[in-house]
Amino acid sequence: MLPDWQGRLGLDDLARRYGVPLMVDNDANLGALAERWWGVGRGVDDLAYIKVATGIGSGHVVGGQVYRGATGFAGEIGHTAIDPRGKPCICGLRGCLVTLIGGQALVARAFELGAEFPDSPLAGKQNTVNEIEAAALAGDALALRVARETAAHLGIAIAGLLNLLNPSLVVIGGDLSRLGDLLLEPLRETVNRRTLVSSVAAAEIRTSELGLESIAIGAATLVLQTALGDSRLFPSADERLMVSGEDSGS
Repeated sequence: MLPDWQGRLGLDDLARRYGVPLMVDNDANLGALAERWWGVGRGVDDLAYIKVATGIGSGHVVGGQVYRGATGFAGEIGHTAIDPRGKPCICGLRGCLVTLIGGQALVARAFELGAEFPDSPLAGKQNTVNEIEAAALAGDALALRVARETAAHLGIAIAGLLNLLNPSLVVIGGDLSRLGDLLLEPLRETVNRRTLVSSVAAAEIRTSELGLESIAIGAATLVLQTALGDSRLFPSADERLMVSGEDSGS
């Protein structure tokens, strides 16, 4: 998705200039990390975090650790083909989840539905996702239709995720997560129809409580984890004794 990078980060000079370690991760992984330590997933060792925004990504905590896959690309749930005959996606496939519920797709769908809901304040306008979300919370029929369709598409992807990874918690973050039960109820209905009984029975689906700050909180948590795991910065009691020239025999 970043072809000009040619597979290279290109930020090594930044680390050398400031003389500090440099860590980079994607937003969904950072969201998963934030939820695991500070959000609704506190203490949960197996969870998935799905960020619904311009793109759709998922971060996965497996055994208490963020799982990134063999080459760091685990969690690209947005490019799961929900409709193989659907619209072309930037990745080269068709009918990817992001073409159905990504930010641009939601705005386009709301505009398309305007003819069916001429009395809606959203009709005939190029609305933002936040405006669609606010209209749904206010009970607007057009916005609620968009929310239900979004839940149905997202539910298909989550059902596959539950069958594959069997997390005990799925957290929905990013755009539309503020809808709460307006999104969760139809989403859970879709998941229940498409998931193995044993998988869905063990899973809870919730919206994030960290809001728009979840990614920043995850980034700060990544720094803390790295610092606290670096014995040069935080040596153990035994290491401090060795540095000071003391040991159990002195």
